[in-house]
Amino acid sequence: MDADDDWWGMAGGDGPRSDDADPTPRLVSVPGTSVRIPADFDWGTDTPAAGPADGVREPAPAPARRPGPSRRILIAATAAILALALLAGGVVAARTLIASDRQRKAHDEACATLTAQAGTWDGLARQAKTLGVKPGDGPDTSCKADTDTLRARARTLKARARTLARANRNALDAAWENLSGRIAASRKNHPKAGGQTLAALETLAETAPEDADGLAAKEREFERLDKQAGREQQQAEQEEKAEAEARQEAEREAEARREAEAQDTPQTAAPTPAPMPQTTPTPAPQPTPTPTPTPAPGNADASM
Repeated sequence: MDADDDWWGMAGGDGPRSDDADPTPRLVSVPGTSVRIPADFDWGTDTPAAGPADGVREPAPAPARRPGPSRRILIAATAAILALALLAGGVVAARTLIASDRQRKAHDEACATLTAQAGTWDGLARQAKTLGVKPGDGPDTSCKADTDTLRARARTLKARARTLARANRNALDAAWENLSGRIAASRKNHPKAGGQTLAALETLAETAPEDADGLAAKEREFERLDKQAGREQQQAEQEEKAEAEARQEAEREAEARREAEAQDTPQTAAPTPAPMPQTTPTPAPQPTPTPTPTPAPGNADASM
């Protein structure tokens, strides 16, 4: 007896049985199913068998099961599907990474532009304070915002910087005009200052400053030259005054010496003037009378 026959029983029990047990039919599996039937099961024929209990047709044999796909094909198909999924995921991830990198670069560029505009604004605002111009409230230059917001801030700040630059230019021109007038007045008020000082003042007024820093430098230079011209003017006037006083003193001393010399010299009698010679006037000649013509004797009757 086979091992299966020795192990499995008809009643479905399991486990070995003793040799003195009742013999049971050998079970076999029905192809394509999990049903087990006795090995000597009579399938019968297509015609009903004789006998009072007959009338059951023999069951048709179970159809043969088609062989399924091999295991290697299933593994290959699964691997191909996984590869396609990974490839698609990789493409999506790469596109996402590229888009993210572009957004990061755009954000960095917008932040750099805003930072540059902020530097320009700070310089203009500092000059505005020097020139007496009110720049207004400071702009928001933080980069903690999205790219579009940063670009909008940069555009707004650029427009404000242009407006402030024009205001600074107007204030600078007015301040330079005032300083030029003061330089000219200093040269006019200190004509006796040194030649180098006057030349430096003239050179200072030749070129206009470019910005508020240049104007401040010219202001400092003018203050120095103006004070120096004032000192030189005062010194020249003092020297001229001293020279005039010295001349007057010299003239007084000379006059005093002349008076002293005149007093020390002895006085002599004044010489008597010589008498003028007497001259006899010469009589003027008498005029000679013109003789009257006498008529001739023979003409007397003719005139009658």
